[in-house]
Amino acid sequence: MGGWLVPIYQPAVYASTLRFPARPSATPVIDDLHVTDRRIEIDCTWHAGAGRHAAIAALTHRLGSDLGSALAPDGDVEATLRPFLALRILSVIPLGWLSGPHALACLTKLAELTQPAWSLPGWCATCPPASAATLPAGGCLCHGGQETRPEESSMTDRVRALLVTPDGGILTIRRIRPGQEPYSVLPGGGVEEEDHQTALARELREEIAATADVHSLLYILGQGSDRQYIYLARSRSWSASPQDRSGPEFTDPTRGDYQLRVVPLTTQAVESINLKPDALAEFLLNHLRHGDDLFALPDLQTAGSPSQSSP
Repeated sequence: MGGWLVPIYQPAVYASTLRFPARPSATPVIDDLHVTDRRIEIDCTWHAGAGRHAAIAALTHRLGSDLGSALAPDGDVEATLRPFLALRILSVIPLGWLSGPHALACLTKLAELTQPAWSLPGWCATCPPASAATLPAGGCLCHGGQETRPEESSMTDRVRALLVTPDGGILTIRRIRPGQEPYSVLPGGGVEEEDHQTALARELREEIAATADVHSLLYILGQGSDRQYIYLARSRSWSASPQDRSGPEFTDPTRGDYQLRVVPLTTQAVESINLKPDALAEFLLNHLRHGDDLFALPDLQTAGSPSQSSP
């Protein structure tokens, strides 16, 4: 599980532990989800790259032989491992840091440990990640309102800003595209040959002529090989005038409209704008409903932040 949780939610820790940090490859995918008042039914597939798949298979084999004998002389390796695995699920990353889908995936693994028919090989089972070849012809991968063609699936990192205005609102871009329901996104875009904060400053200038003071890295959304880094910042200036926009997307009429809006930072207002990606909206709404101060949340740029408790 550390193959996706740590690189996504603690990138500085991940980078400090490996000489050549790689993108997370062991990512869970929720295939089906049904929620009622008393029951959650979830079908979750765990994908892993070739290297991690081989490592998991090798470790599972060792647990059935010499390593397992050392851990459990009485022969019941699975019973010995249950409390350790449960502790690892609950302590790798605080659940309050996770997006809704990632938290559900972790709780799913925890629930599996309580099943009488639980077995270590089944619990460790992984599948190779989906590739463009497995997608329907002409299909696309959706990343929270952004369509990515299969040939573009190895995407660069993206950066976005939750820009808080002096009066306590947030700056959003309402997207109106032909044939789609309108939705809202935070300003930002792709990282080129630059560091993240340089990319963020460039995107804010191009999209809304904004200047901002970055406070912290608030949230990291990982999906496959794509990661979005959401920074919390205070905006000093911005503009909705078309003359102040310089991004290439504004010269392409097929991309639809980009409407800058200031939205109150309240639960009701955020619920009304169809903010994408959904996981980001859920993360933000969860903190708003609890009355949390966003500026007091952990800075994910800091390795081993002292405030690592769930909200």
